[in-house]
Amino acid sequence: MTTPYISVDSNKNLQLHIYVLGHYPMGESILIIVYERIKKKVHKSILIDYYEKNNINRFKAVFHKYNIDKQKLDIIIWTHPDLDHSAGLKNIIQKYTKESTYFILPDSLTRDIIKSDRCKREFDYLLKYEKSHRFSIERAGSSTRQCRPVIYEDIYFHDGITDPINFNLEILTPFSNHVFRKTQVLNTYTANDISLSILIHFGKLNFYFGGDSENGNINEINDEKLRGLDFIKIPHHGSDSSDNLVSKIGKYFLPPRYAFSVCTGFTFGHTNLPDSSVLSKYQTISDYIYLTDNSTHINEYGMWKFVYNILDQQVYKPEPLGDTDITTCRAAEK
Repeated sequence: MTTPYISVDSNKNLQLHIYVLGHYPMGESILIIVYERIKKKVHKSILIDYYEKNNINRFKAVFHKYNIDKQKLDIIIWTHPDLDHSAGLKNIIQKYTKESTYFILPDSLTRDIIKSDRCKREFDYLLKYEKSHRFSIERAGSSTRQCRPVIYEDIYFHDGITDPINFNLEILTPFSNHVFRKTQVLNTYTANDISLSILIHFGKLNFYFGGDSENGNINEINDEKLRGLDFIKIPHHGSDSSDNLVSKIGKYFLPPRYAFSVCTGFTFGHTNLPDSSVLSKYQTISDYIYLTDNSTHINEYGMWKFVYNILDQQVYKPEPLGDTDITTCRAAEK
């Protein structure tokens, strides 16, 4: 497969915009935009999971800002079929997809493992749309930790002056050996066992999005994949079932490089996450931890916006959108 090259006016103008949205009492959505400032051009739009409460799309204004309501989404990644990552996908499919949109699902996702009736309806609608050729579905996962990475996007941006800048999107989990063990040996299969986790490389910056991956899959990730992370979307809302990621990343935490961790929390919600002891662990590998909930009171929703300049590896001060919280970590205080 030939790697596409995309012309830009200047590589200095390339940015990655990340929006992380969390709802009360549950719900997570992430929007990623490959953006060329000055021209205000969107080169790639990626939605990871979706949740809307009371049929209110909290991303509606953001979609409009980037002209996604007309240009539509390029990639939608459904990490796993739990309700807090799924409610409202039908509305996204109807309003924000095109023929070239492709949906990435876990390879092991079948209707019979989905517990929520709402998620089953979302899944059925997705398959119906695929059959009508409205977009294509890709199924993702890894066979073993030694296998070649599953890369779904591999693009180079060039301006004819500086070296081309690579953008690629890699699926890290789940691992089929772990899924087989949980389903066939232990018979303790949950949707989290098939959760996708995603690694994005853009230039020299690295971004990790953990979905609801848990330790069984996290343990299988090749440690080298987690070297030099600049952005960590904490898996499973800061649960201790996913905290082994900290020790794997900790081998390669190299201050003073800024590392931001983000957690969609439900402190007053149905899970009482994030776990404070888990956040304490992330404090050792992060400069700041950004929470989409507020630790002192119930909030309707919270959202953080992150903007990275790719060529000079700089990040703007993250912008809170909604009622949010932030923790300054020990690593940043040194």
